[in-house]
Amino acid sequence: MQEFMILPTGACSFTEAMKIGSEVYHSLKSVIKSKNGQDATNVGDEGGLAPNIQDNKLLWMWQPPNSDKSKWLSGEKLANLYKEFIQEYPIVSIEDPFDQDDWSAWSLS
Repeated sequence: MQEFMILPTGACSFTEAMKIGSEVYHSLKSVIKSKNGQDATNVGDEGGLAPNIQDNKLLWMWQPPNSDKSKWLSGEKLANLYKEFIQEYPIVSIEDPFDQDDWSAWSLS
């Protein structure tokens, strides 16, 4: 995963959405800092928090082109993993879930 976006889908107004977003951001930053230290609260290029996550189900998804291709996930396995996440979490959207040229994987979604 490159990033996670939190959406205030239950907000009744733009003002309430901004308040929810701000409170979640600051609470998340506090939790990350308490668990991983100040360095973990770095901010990425687009303004989101960018902790150095070492234990995540998806850290192995993206593989550099020169890595062992036998360890890569097929489009079908990746689609099934996304389906598991959708069942487990209130996911609204997944941006660019497959390689742009992997048409067989896109047809699974």
